[in-house]
Amino acid sequence: DWPLEQQQVNLGKFAVLDSATFLYNSFIPGIVMSSAEVSFLKAEAFLRWGGGNPADMYNLGIRQSIDFYYYLNRLNARYKNPEPLPSESDLAEFLSHPLLKLTGSTEEKLEKIATQRWAHFNFLQSAQAWSELRRTGYPRLNFRKNSQPDAAEPPRRLVYPGNEVTYNVNYEAVREKDKPYFAVFWQTD
Repeated sequence: DWPLEQQQVNLGKFAVLDSATFLYNSFIPGIVMSSAEVSFLKAEAFLRWGGGNPADMYNLGIRQSIDFYYYLNRLNARYKNPEPLPSESDLAEFLSHPLLKLTGSTEEKLEKIATQRWAHFNFLQSAQAWSELRRTGYPRLNFRKNSQPDAAEPPRRLVYPGNEVTYNVNYEAVREKDKPYFAVFWQTD
């Protein structure tokens, strides 16, 4: 719960990324959609509308996400000793953890699915992660108010580009709502 100024002073004191997997890996692929994302989307759809077992798709999505990030680690030819894959018993124990297991109310299950999907996107698909957060409202992230008046909170949307402001005759009707912290009509609060 540090203010922005204290966060910036202490920025260099924390680990940022796994350098073998991300920073020094020239073989990171471009990602359009991963199998884990598809499984998480199916889990959400099955939970909302039926047609399959949401827990099976959720667990498959977590396994696929883990496999994907270990795969990225193994792509780096610079490192000769990639991280070993977790054992089946380790994965089963991980998936049975009460905080991770797909149990609870429908809303709690949706939160778990959306949070895992968001975590899977990571920074490799940061725009998708941001969109997922705005679409579902999960994970519930708490941000301290920034001391800069124009950026008190993280942005919730992109503002209209300058040519829309200049040339769109209907812009005046939305000028007051064209702020980065106003929600788009489809966003959750």
